[in-house]
Amino acid sequence: MMFTRITCLMAAATLITSFCVHAEDKAELTKVDNPDFKNWSKFKEGTYVTVLSTTEAGETKTETKMWYTLKTLGGDSLSVENETAQPNAKVKNPPVVRDFTKTVEADAKSADNVKLGKPSGTTEEGTETLKV
Repeated sequence: MMFTRITCLMAAATLITSFCVHAEDKAELTKVDNPDFKNWSKFKEGTYVTVLSTTEAGETKTETKMWYTLKTLGGDSLSVENETAQPNAKVKNPPVVRDFTKTVEADAKSADNVKLGKPSGTTEEGTETLKV
């Protein structure tokens, strides 16, 4: 009986603490322009991008083909359909639709990165040479 009371008290304390932390986080959020929406909204519905990716691991070579298609474009939201296939393995995954809104909520630290076009959590900058 005593164990049950202690467990209930611990669960209640955890819920109260998580609610307080969540309330604090919510207060610090701000709306910023969504970079995904900004990029896709420049194009007409039906615009697509095809990406071919080749991965080599030892003797194994895997090719993946991805299609991104702008399906719907509204004033404050848009939908992009993503299809993925591995031609060598004769595998094609069902399409996945992602919705993007014109703005997103971000904490102050992430908002600065979003405004600068950087991924959330970026702390360092540098240069790399890539062969494409």
